[in-house]
Amino acid sequence: MEMLSRLFPDRIAGRVAMLAGAVMAGTGALYATRPDIKTDTVSTPVEHTILVLLASILILCIPGTIALGRRAGTALGARGAAVAVAGQVALAITCTASNINGGDPEWFIIAAPLSNLLWGGGWIAIAVALWRTGAVARGFAVGLPLCWIALLPLSSLGGALLAGGYWLALGTLMAAGTLRRSEAAASRAAGAAA
Repeated sequence: MEMLSRLFPDRIAGRVAMLAGAVMAGTGALYATRPDIKTDTVSTPVEHTILVLLASILILCIPGTIALGRRAGTALGARGAAVAVAGQVALAITCTASNINGGDPEWFIIAAPLSNLLWGGGWIAIAVALWRTGAVARGFAVGLPLCWIALLPLSSLGGALLAGGYWLALGTLMAAGTLRRSEAAASRAAGAAA
């Protein structure tokens, strides 16, 4: 994971996070405007597109996940990033297999929940580490696991639009080098330095 962390400095991770946010927003708009999308079969071009977009989102979020875990500066953040990335890769593979197969393969019933648990649990661990260290504004810490909720349970309602906004903002600040510590952490650091 250390090697991946060096491959994705904040500037690069931020740019990829902006792309992830744009894909999320597009996916959310597609879901919000197409009530005919089925989640149990993959037979229409739109359903195939949705799975391609979801797999893309999972992969595009990897650099940002790694950067946030690194930014937390704790073992919890680093481990959370490793667990989340493992889940994201596994779910992207699962989505791709479902897309190629035209439906969920037999092993989907095990792979999908497990990979979602890893992904969501990893993002929760990163969020806890970010909250504790104050490495980012608290809204960004809390927003990370909420994005998982928006992307999965709320996906049929266009929840990816909300997650897309989060990742666009996160990516923009990260790429520009302006993603700041929480005000409470910054004032504690200033008080300790004085």
